[in-house]
Amino acid sequence: MSPPVPRINTFINVTGKPKVDKISKFFILGEFLIGVNRLHIIGIRKFCFLFMTLCICVSISTSLIFKYAFTENDRFTHQYFMLEIFRFLMCSTLALIFQGKLINFYNELSKFDEDIGFEANKTENRKNIQNYSLMLVAIVLSITLYLFSDLGFLIDLLLFLPGKLQQCFELHYYGHLLILIIPRIKLLTNYISFSYPNKKNNELEEIGNFAKKYHIFNRQIRNFSKIEMKRLINLYNRIIIAFDFLYESTKWQILIFMTTIFTLSLDFSFKIAIRVINNNCSISMYLIAASFFLIEILPFLTPCIYAGQVCSQVRVLKDVISSKLYENILDKSNRSSARSLLSLIETRDLSFSLFHMFEIDIALPFKFMGLLITYLIILLQFDKILN
Repeated sequence: MSPPVPRINTFINVTGKPKVDKISKFFILGEFLIGVNRLHIIGIRKFCFLFMTLCICVSISTSLIFKYAFTENDRFTHQYFMLEIFRFLMCSTLALIFQGKLINFYNELSKFDEDIGFEANKTENRKNIQNYSLMLVAIVLSITLYLFSDLGFLIDLLLFLPGKLQQCFELHYYGHLLILIIPRIKLLTNYISFSYPNKKNNELEEIGNFAKKYHIFNRQIRNFSKIEMKRLINLYNRIIIAFDFLYESTKWQILIFMTTIFTLSLDFSFKIAIRVINNNCSISMYLIAASFFLIEILPFLTPCIYAGQVCSQVRVLKDVISSKLYENILDKSNRSSARSLLSLIETRDLSFSLFHMFEIDIALPFKFMGLLITYLIILLQFDKILN
């Protein structure tokens, strides 16, 4: 059975700047200070801010290029300079290009909230705290590198700091955007459970707790019983459209982050492994190596964790619809719409697949480490043969 073509309510119109939550504004303003301009999302469209962003990018890139041109450090430092410049400039440029898609993402969420009757941006505080905690740990680990470095290496690390902050802010911002989708999927699940409750269990009590948590008024709760599956199809399609805008606006940046992180980690691991084999590695070098890996990989955990939670909530929604069909408590028209919604969910389960090559979920960092160890062993074998 082919998925339905939802009919979107075109009478709901979102005018002006999109409704952006406070945490998103924090990330947007924080990234502006390190050369990533998304101020258009929060309604700041003055040319002077774009010029300031350009000056920040040019100054940071020039300092890295100047250091690269006159340094006599080893090959790893040269490669690190080039990749940092490439990653910094590409991510700043792509963020400026794709900010229009993020505006559409926020607009679709605003349309969803207006269609359903209230805002869900104030929920999922626990996940936002987790996101902030992971970002704080990454920043603390970056300080660890400075504590165990000599003066010459410290200057190099300070030059890399804007790129590290950009990577940290970007990946945690992507995680926050995924967090915004999770409560809206939960909302659809609870709508179905409340509209078609099973009196043999405690669903009504659970929905009452849900209503208190999400600050729903009694008038809105009474209207829950009038909801139809056709409307849920439209609401889920809004989530799909918002997710597509999010995917289109972040896929290239995530690919760049993955490529540069893997290249730098592999080269740095090979360098440390050679020193360990030659008994020329101190404790401070081990600590710097451990901090380096964690700084590179830890921010990447955030979009992986919350992309997996989005898929998990979609599976819960699918299970609830399947259970309502199995319990035979829907009328004929709603059963047909429920099957259509189930088919739509199976077709679009909101999995974050990067160019159909990598599945962005909690298992990706472990696959990344396995691939890194495999290539490291291959490089060590080649080095052994050559020497």
